[in-house]
Amino acid sequence: MKHKYTAKIYLDDGETIFTSGNDIEELITWLNSQAEASFGELNGEIIDNATQEVVKHFQYVPPE
Repeated sequence: MKHKYTAKIYLDDGETIFTSGNDIEELITWLNSQAEASFGELNGEIIDNATQEVVKHFQYVPPE
């Protein structure tokens, strides 16, 4: 079964990690858990797979 949304995170080193699902809240939780596990700035987004539109932007800057 194809998932409705894809969450992508763009890391500072140019790497992209992603996961897919049907629940935006679960994908936001995944984005937050990845941000907490990282040591740098992250940018990401959740994309609607049917329309390819970004439905949520995500940015994380670690505390100093």
